[in-house]
Amino acid sequence: MQHRRISIYCFITAALGLDSRLDPKYYPYNENFQTENMQLMWSHNDTHVDFYIRSTHDGYIALGINNNYNMVGAEIIVYQEGQSLRQYQGKSGYNQKPESMPEKYWELIIAEKETIEATGKVKTHMILRRPLTVTECGNCWAITESPLYLQWAVGSSYDGADDIMYHGQTG
Repeated sequence: MQHRRISIYCFITAALGLDSRLDPKYYPYNENFQTENMQLMWSHNDTHVDFYIRSTHDGYIALGINNNYNMVGAEIIVYQEGQSLRQYQGKSGYNQKPESMPEKYWELIIAEKETIEATGKVKTHMILRRPLTVTECGNCWAITESPLYLQWAVGSSYDGADDIMYHGQTG
């Protein structure tokens, strides 16, 4: 009988915590982006990569990948609670708005919010999945052993591509 009580107690405790897919032990690679606002972890298999993002910023969260250091030509993914995942493909020049991607191959696996009791801050946890190669997208990046740059942004609110503008080097 005691074993059953312990099992039930453990089940109730797990049900009140974050989804088990959000356990950092499943993501062997990570980057802190030199700020508490954004931490990125990832793992991959032969078909896809999962990006686990933790952010203490309570607004939109954006992630980009590109084969060079700037935003021109980047794939840009924007998440804001209560909105669908938005996906953009960068244009080839500076000071141009990115275009919505017709192919929606990034997938939001899970997004949860957590309130940190000690500080009262809200932390967003989410997992984005992307195939390693995308055959139906002409300008999308294959994720291989070749280097790709990860870019990120956070902001208070997001209303569409008008909120994202390319700019020159910011240092």
